[in-house]
Amino acid sequence: MSNLSPSRGAQRAAEPIPQRLALRLQLVAIAGPRPAETFLEVRYKRTDGPGMGQIFHRADRPDSLLDTIIGLGQRTDVYVGAAHRTHRHGGRDAIGAVHCLWADLDGPEAVERLAGFFPWPALADVDGAQPLGS
Repeated sequence: MSNLSPSRGAQRAAEPIPQRLALRLQLVAIAGPRPAETFLEVRYKRTDGPGMGQIFHRADRPDSLLDTIIGLGQRTDVYVGAAHRTHRHGGRDAIGAVHCLWADLDGPEAVERLAGFFPWPALADVDGAQPLGS
């Protein structure tokens, strides 16, 4: 069991959040202040062959991004980059800003290691582990 507590920032929702709203909240956290002319990257597993597809959406148009993610997500796995891109490119040289620290925690050991990490992530995807703050 994790020694992380809600007093350190981790909280669980009392009721399930509708998926569209949950996704919108994640996108708002990732986008932060949305400077004009920056992009958020969406990658998805291709259904027509091997590899990943890649799309760039303007960060100041979250509803369009939301619709794209939901549409792709009905057919394949979708991943959203947590860094603003200055131009339509997936490499490090295109990163302009990061407004949200996102941790993808794959199991109980990852949750335990997070207890000693600072700063805490604004978003934590806990897979196969006791949820934070429980």
